[in-house]
Amino acid sequence: KIELLARLRYHARAYYNLLKNRESHQILKEKELQFRIVTQSIQEAIVASDLDGMIRFWNQGAATLFGYGQDEVIGQKVDRLFPQSLSAEFKESFKELIATGKLQKNDRREWQGLRKDGQKFSMEISINSWSEEGKTLIASVMRDITQRKHEEERIRYQAHYDLLTDLPNRNFFMQHLDESISLAYRQSVLFSLLFIDLDRFKWVNDTLGHDAGDLLLQECAQRMQ
Repeated sequence: KIELLARLRYHARAYYNLLKNRESHQILKEKELQFRIVTQSIQEAIVASDLDGMIRFWNQGAATLFGYGQDEVIGQKVDRLFPQSLSAEFKESFKELIATGKLQKNDRREWQGLRKDGQKFSMEISINSWSEEGKTLIASVMRDITQRKHEEERIRYQAHYDLLTDLPNRNFFMQHLDESISLAYRQSVLFSLLFIDLDRFKWVNDTLGHDAGDLLLQECAQRMQ
């Protein structure tokens, strides 16, 4: 009886462990499904790679951003997503993550991306790492910021240039004049300052109208450039 009870206890424990493993496996599958649903619905590109730089995860946001389908990039080098000039910088950041477990600099930075069709674009990228069951993955979240960069450049241009003539405006001119004066003073050198006046410009405005005056200013600015 004792031997029979021991055998029953053994098989009961084995059956319990089997049920527990099945339950854990089911929970794992559900968690994985939830993870994929969330990551595939996010607009940002999410790319995960292993320590060899091989792409292991690629969501729909990445497919939209770069133009590659999942079957085209899984198992491929992640540096194909960057122009050649930036691949080396990305590899250094990659090595830094592997060596230290974190980036020494800001983990969010602005880089150029490279689409499948060869088009370069501005993007913001956040890089991090995590370990799961002894395996380390490098996760990158990427976002296209081309429109934002264009807007920033437009605002910067409007702050320094005249919209009619595309010449530096008064503020920009005074800034460079102050710098030239300071440089000339420090280095004991001379510099030139040229003042140009348009004869009878008021007559053009009064006689032909302000539109004609604007065209005259634009033509003069173009010739001087």
